[in-house]
Amino acid sequence: MKDLSILLFGYNRPSHLRRLLISLENQKIKNNIYFILDGPKSKSDNIVQKEIKLMTEKNHFLNIQCFFRKNNLGLANSIINGLTRIKKKSKYFLILEDDCIPRLGIFEYINSALKLSNNNPQNNIICCYQTPNIFEKSNYLKFYNTDLFIPWGWVISNLTLERFIKFYKTKDSCHIEDEFFNKISNTIKSKKNIWSLDFMKFCKLNNISFIYPNFSFIKNIGFDGSGINSKITNNFDTKFQSFKNITNKILISNNIKKKQKNFIKRNLSFFY
Repeated sequence: MKDLSILLFGYNRPSHLRRLLISLENQKIKNNIYFILDGPKSKSDNIVQKEIKLMTEKNHFLNIQCFFRKNNLGLANSIINGLTRIKKKSKYFLILEDDCIPRLGIFEYINSALKLSNNNPQNNIICCYQTPNIFEKSNYLKFYNTDLFIPWGWVISNLTLERFIKFYKTKDSCHIEDEFFNKISNTIKSKKNIWSLDFMKFCKLNNISFIYPNFSFIKNIGFDGSGINSKITNNFDTKFQSFKNITNKILISNNIKKKQKNFIKRNLSFFY
C-alpha cells in the first residue's frame, strides 16, 4: 500500500499513544507516518509531552516524521492544521487519533475497500470503526455503504482532502435538509473544538458516502475520562474478529444504516 500514509494526532496521553504505536509495530507497518503533537497548555502537559516526543522521535520500528507545536491549537484546529500540512504528501491518508487502536487486518480491509471504490475514490470515505450493535461473527469481511461518519480511523484521498480544507476555510453556510444531521448539529453547536460536523456537512453537500466493515477494526480506548470531548463509558467497546475471505462488492443495507443511526442517537451525549 505504497500510496497510503498514516497521520497520527496526539496531545497529552502517552499511554494511549504507546498502545497505538505498538499495534502498528506489531503489524510491521512500513508506510510513512506523520505525527502531529498539539502544543502544551500547562506544566503537566510539558512533562507528559517529553515522554511522547521520546517515544515518537526515537522509534526505530516505524517511519515517523514528527511535528511538535509550541502553542496549543485545540482539537479542531489541530486536526485541520495537520490535514492541511500533509495533504500533498500522499495519495491516501489513514487518520488516527491517539485513542484509536488499529486492529490486525485493518490494512487488508483498507486496501480492499480502496480497490472496490477505485472507480470513484473521491465519493467514498473509508471508515474503520463499526458500532457494536452491528458486530457480525463471520469468516467473511464485508463492506457496507452508509451515509454516516464516525471519525475513529478513516481514510480519505488527497483530492477529497483538498476540497474539504477549501470548504472548511470558506465556512459554507448552506442549510442541509436532513433531520439526523440537524439533530447532531443542534447537540454540538455550542462546542468549539468539534471539526467533524463541518466534515459531515461537506460530505452531505458533495454526495460523499462512507464504507464500513461488518465488524470494527478500531478499538477506541478514549472513553476512560482522559479525552477532551468524551465521558466515561464502555458503550463503544467492540470485539476483535478475524476473517478468512473478503467479499468483492460494496453492499447497501438499509438495516445497517438504521442500526448505526439508532446506536448513535442513543449515545450522542457520549460522542460530544
